Amino acid sequence: MASKRCRRLKIEHLKKLRIQNRFHEILGLNVDKQRQGGTSTDGNMARLLFQHAEEVSEITGVNLNIIKLLHTILKLLSSGYTIRTKKIRQFCLRTAWAFVFNYPWFNMPTTLQKILIHGHQIVEKVGVAIGLLSEDAEESRNKDIRQYRQQFSRKFSRKMEDTYYSLMISSDPYITRVIRPRRNRVIRSRPNYFDILDDVDFRARFHLTKRTAANIWSLIESDIKTTSNYNFAITSMQCLLITLHYFATGTFLTACGVLRGVTKASACRIIHKVSEAIAKLRPLFVKFPADTNNISQEFYEIARFPRVVGVIDCTHINMLKKGVNLKRVCLQWANLEINWLYYATKEPPKKLKEGVLVPVS
Repeated sequence: MASKRCRRLKIEHLKKLRIQNRFHEILGLNVDKQRQGGTSTDGNMARLLFQHAEEVSEITGVNLNIIKLLHTILKLLSSGYTIRTKKIRQFCLRTAWAFVFNYPWFNMPTTLQKILIHGHQIVEKVGVAIGLLSEDAEESRNKDIRQYRQQFSRKFSRKMEDTYYSLMISSDPYITRVIRPRRNRVIRSRPNYFDILDDVDFRARFHLTKRTAANIWSLIESDIKTTSNYNFAITSMQCLLITLHYFATGTFLTACGVLRGVTKASACRIIHKVSEAIAKLRPLFVKFPADTNNISQEFYEIARFPRVVGVIDCTHINMLKKGVNLKRVCLQWANLEINWLYYATKEPPKKLKEGVLVPVS
């Protein structure tokens, strides 16, 4: 069995070589030759073969009538005209019958079976002319396909299904009519408030002096500067001012963007980027001491205030209700020792009778 199979494969290979050589001699075409990315058989090759139907029939031995029928069907499907489904159904069935009658020993390829048997159903169900989905239409959007492949297709998907879905969505007439059209890009003026405003107005708007803003900008410039070479790119100083305005006012991103001449999306990205760059400076400015003894000693040197390990920034409310011993009420709550300091003798707190209650602020 193995020897018969090898002999059959060898005969088929020799026949294929003979047909390829004749195509090259008669038509000057290299049919089904291996090359990088596939074979030499492509759409242009198929068009040339159908244009020379007589020579192809003579070289391959395929019935000339079948070649012409298939050529007519493919030209009809690739046209941009409306197709009558009943007529195309009759024509395709007649072609399929001729194929089966002449070559009953050869299984009809799947693609040919879909066109001849189910072609009229596809034409009837599709919403636009079938020619708009042909290879010619796809080749006319070659640059768009390259862009979609870079942005939307997955690298491991060699079938490029993601790209096909993107093309179908963008070319669908209903979706194209419903979706909101893309607006043209508008470059708004972006005033440089660092140079326009004086130090007083600058501090009133951004809650920082120009000197402080310049110091921050010098520290984070390398992290927030744009890497784009396009014109009208937002500068690093403008990015910093947008973020400082957002921090100072706490307003919406849209308001920050409009006042600075950028969109809401750009303002969101800028604030996120600048905030991360500022947060990276924490090790340079924020340092928590570890030795409580040194902390207490430094507090004592400031105001001769003993046994202080920290200060909490809070607001104290003056209690004006009469007839209440404020000191006794406050001493009942242990949590108030965080906001108050007890300065008394060295006696334990339980035996403390007379003491001085001193607020931090």
